[in-house]
Amino acid sequence: MESALLSLFSLVFLVFAFGIGVLVSTLRTICEAVYRKLTIVIPDKLEGFLEDVWNEWILPAAPVLLGGLLAYFLADYPYPAEFAASISGRVFFGIIAGFFSSTVYRFAKYHLKKYLPQEIKDKLPSLAPPAPPKDE
Repeated sequence: MESALLSLFSLVFLVFAFGIGVLVSTLRTICEAVYRKLTIVIPDKLEGFLEDVWNEWILPAAPVLLGGLLAYFLADYPYPAEFAASISGRVFFGIIAGFFSSTVYRFAKYHLKKYLPQEIKDKLPSLAPPAPPKDE
């Protein structure tokens, strides 16, 4: 059991969890952009319900489901030996990676922002501090 826990939190695990975090972040950005365009045709009563379902159900479940699905379909990924032996082991590995994906993603994003040189931060609009509002 100790070797399973040690291999669960390895570099392979961190890379898999980070990949899940990136995919969820990308899917979230795309879905929210499409939703903003569709708000024109969505009734006002339904708008609040859809936002609640999105924030309370879909977003928390997305990394876990995506991790399990990715582990199920990516049989060639270099899983630790304890998890690569069966499909259920791989899916378990993917589900656990999904649970930790947001933490790994936030950690990597924080350190990327922290250690990038200032001239690169200035060129990337998403990493630069917001501009102060203009007085008109």
